[in-house]
Amino acid sequence: MGKKSLLLVFFLVLMLVPSNVFAYEYVPNDCVDKGTCVLLCNYNNKYEVSSNYGTTKKTETRNISIYYYFKSKKWEIDWQITNAHARTKTKGPDSFSKIFSNSGTNIYTQNKPSASNFTCFNYGYLDFSSLNSDNELCFDNDGKTCKNEYSNIGTSFGKGGGFKSKEKDYDFEDDLKSYFNNWNFNDISCEQIYNGSVNLNDANYINNKVTTDIRNNYLHGNAIPKFMENSSAFKNLKSKATASAKNKVNQCINEVKEAEASGSISAEEADRRQELLGNIDTNAVGENFENAVEHINDDISSDAFNDPSIGCDSIFSDEEGSIGWMLNTILNYIKILGPVLVVLLSAIDFIKAVVGFDEKAMKEAQNKLIIRLVAALALFLVPTLVQLLLSFININTCTL
Repeated sequence: MGKKSLLLVFFLVLMLVPSNVFAYEYVPNDCVDKGTCVLLCNYNNKYEVSSNYGTTKKTETRNISIYYYFKSKKWEIDWQITNAHARTKTKGPDSFSKIFSNSGTNIYTQNKPSASNFTCFNYGYLDFSSLNSDNELCFDNDGKTCKNEYSNIGTSFGKGGGFKSKEKDYDFEDDLKSYFNNWNFNDISCEQIYNGSVNLNDANYINNKVTTDIRNNYLHGNAIPKFMENSSAFKNLKSKATASAKNKVNQCINEVKEAEASGSISAEEADRRQELLGNIDTNAVGENFENAVEHINDDISSDAFNDPSIGCDSIFSDEEGSIGWMLNTILNYIKILGPVLVVLLSAIDFIKAVVGFDEKAMKEAQNKLIIRLVAALALFLVPTLVQLLLSFININTCTL
């Protein structure tokens, strides 16, 4: 078991609306306050101190947090190790393929996650084997895989020692869904609709409202990550915004009726206001909201593309299916095939020379052998030279 760099993965906890409250504690990371990263997932682990620490058992909490950095498009996992001081360990920031790998810190998962379709696993586990147990984490969705498939004599996920992982207590998708479900027009008054300062039928008004709210407050002016665009939270936005508009219209209608009944407005003014409210096309409001969100995605994506620093992990990473992975696979086959060909071809040449008692053919076979050995050696040196070259280049960015 190698040296372990225990990281509890904690990502963004930006509260999208004041009413959206999650009861969770995460591994602190000042990038959230700076708006440079977002908390994606958080896991609360209950750690029951055994009798070895005293006669009274005590339950302590350890957290795992997963973060995403907007500009660099890098990922990070932070966690608190299971010692008395709950010291924090970190893996990253780094590319997605390097974070969710067994390199340095062993991170096991039930299924191989995808950067473009990332979703939080249901469970996150710390290793509680007491054998250098600060460098292994495991994530699964069924609550069984980590315990049954990745626990062994030196690793213990979710069993033994009174240690248990609870379900995740923060998920960026749940937070986004709550945001969109609670998206409303409570920041405008019915009076603004009556006097014409707010026109809910105006697509530009809806676009500006969405842009200010989501892009500036939630994304801090950054690009919407692909995995967020692909998340279930971005589904059915039209119906959610339509329902919110209908609620606002109904609120104002009731307000008009109460005002007329109390005599604070005339019947004529009540009719005028009722007509204004009746002309609001709530279905169009929903469509404009959905289009505004799509416009934000396109707009920010365009800004990100024009940024001179663009992530190139899809090219150089070792994630299966990437160009880097395919090139590495081809080179590995060539490195095996090369020596085999050297032996076979040289053996044929020497056999011909020996059988024919041809001294000249023997010298030619020797010369060919030397050339082939040099070529085979080059097959091993080329990948090494390429890796050395890339070590001097920041392969996480491309300059266009």
